[in-house]
Amino acid sequence: MMPSGWNSDLTPLMGQISQVATGGGVLRVMTAGARLALALPAQRRAAMVVAELYQPQRLKGRLFLALAKIAIASGLARWLPAYQFPAAAAPQAAWLQAAAATGSVGFLGCNPNHGPRCVLAGIDPDTGAKFVAKLGLAQSAAAVRREAAVLHRLHGKFPGVVGSLGLETRAAADGGPSGNIIPPPAGVLSADPAAVAGDWALLRLPHLGIESPKSMADVRITRLLEQWLGGESFLLGERPWSAALIAKVPLAAAPAGWHQRMRSLRIRGALLHGDFAVWNLRVATHGLVAIDWEWADENAVAGVDLAHGLRQECYMVRGMPPPQAVPWMLAQAASAGWREYLKLSGWGDACEDWLRLGLLHSHFNALNPSADLLGELGIHLEA
Repeated sequence: MMPSGWNSDLTPLMGQISQVATGGGVLRVMTAGARLALALPAQRRAAMVVAELYQPQRLKGRLFLALAKIAIASGLARWLPAYQFPAAAAPQAAWLQAAAATGSVGFLGCNPNHGPRCVLAGIDPDTGAKFVAKLGLAQSAAAVRREAAVLHRLHGKFPGVVGSLGLETRAAADGGPSGNIIPPPAGVLSADPAAVAGDWALLRLPHLGIESPKSMADVRITRLLEQWLGGESFLLGERPWSAALIAKVPLAAAPAGWHQRMRSLRIRGALLHGDFAVWNLRVATHGLVAIDWEWADENAVAGVDLAHGLRQECYMVRGMPPPQAVPWMLAQAASAGWREYLKLSGWGDACEDWLRLGLLHSHFNALNPSADLLGELGIHLEA
């Protein structure tokens, strides 16, 4: 059975990734806890490109990345656990066949809560250029297809939206080569011989480098979110995107009168990235560019990306507990740059309600559990 993400038996998933994208040979793997973090190809420069995609925010993760880079540069990566695939097997994605044949493509494991998907990276052996692509398998294929459609619709319409280089996709009903996985050498982890690639989608993206803003306080982030503001204001109760989130909160779970107050707030519409965080931004020559658009919505509500980005910084960078995190986020909202942005958005002094809506998005839409944070704001969701 296909695992739901990276926290269960990896052999079926590795077999599918081999058949779709990485082809034959060996991938050396590094795990962070129960999660497969990096699958490194044989070619050292390509392995370093894969490792550089990993952008940890906490000290433990940065140490992990430093060790990975040392292992790659020194050649010690060859002693890491390995998945062995048939040397003659070519991936189904035709544009990756040359890189797979030369051991120049590997991948970064994505958030296990988001299902079986990964970010491929490596070196094109014909041009020497770095490449990157997102691969979704099984139920995650639909999310990658959706992201491709979002980029097609938004790129060029809004600043800071990454452009797609093309989508390759296959449904399980399309069939395709099944391949045969040969037994691995002694001491090498085996890919499941029965793993046959079914439903998958592969989104090619430009390699934008690895430089990101250091924190949400970066003034370039404020400017970008201001450029995503819509021209009209709407009652939150009449905006389907926000009305649906408000309705997810039972009457008994919120302060008295909260639902009515929220529905009567008039806030500007906005383009929503959906998983806004500093590590999903890249510094380009013409300004900030955002990646990872699978949660995007063109008809959402201003201010939500800010709330989610601050939430991610609290948890993933600063490690704050909820009683400390909520006052910190509200203090950030009151700072000079963000105070003006929230005023432009229509929130004015309703900062607690702004944060409540943003955290509801984090919890229900972006699948980042935020019940403890919401509890600090008087919304008590069931665990």
